[in-house]
Amino acid sequence: MKLKKLLALTLTGAVLTASLTACTPLDAAELVYDSIFGGGSSSTGSTGSGNNGSTGGNTGGGSTAEEAENRAVAAAYVKSWQSKSSAYENIDPVYDIPHLEDFVKAIDVYCTKKSEKDKESWEETVHNLSEDELNDLAKVLNKKTYGSAEAWFQFGNASSGTPKEQLKLLVRTSKWFWDGQATPYHGKAWFDSVVLTRANGSKYRFLLSICHH
Repeated sequence: MKLKKLLALTLTGAVLTASLTACTPLDAAELVYDSIFGGGSSSTGSTGSGNNGSTGGNTGGGSTAEEAENRAVAAAYVKSWQSKSSAYENIDPVYDIPHLEDFVKAIDVYCTKKSEKDKESWEETVHNLSEDELNDLAKVLNKKTYGSAEAWFQFGNASSGTPKEQLKLLVRTSKWFWDGQATPYHGKAWFDSVVLTRANGSKYRFLLSICHH
């Protein structure tokens, strides 16, 4: 059976399960993930090859399976925070951030050059990006689309496993950007995830959140 038909059947089954068991759409998202990737036996999505030694990595080809995994990780993040923080009670999660791949690629290119110049590791360079640097790199996201909002991202080594297991490896950056930290949030909030394969073959998952406050 073709992948699209399989995914369509899986999505239909997840929605039906959600309606019959009164589970949330986020639960349904995890059902989709588990059905596609075997509940923990998967390899992380967006696994395109590196750029043959050129500066900058690859965020993959955007296949349906990769998109389903990326969305499932983002949905698991929201579900996790809604279970332990009232700041997320009144949001309407949207699992799609346009140009996220371009943003992550820009971070990779910038931090690759900066880490070589400063003689620091790539990971530390990403983790220590300043608010001004993030604002500049995030121009590709078109802030006017989101209005007054707070944005931040997490990253960490990409791994196989369920969305919850992958979230454990994400490390929050030390800086927030755009309009700064302010809670609680309300209205639409955007969440998305993507895996970057660097030119040296290493893989990192990035998760970006954009919330109104």
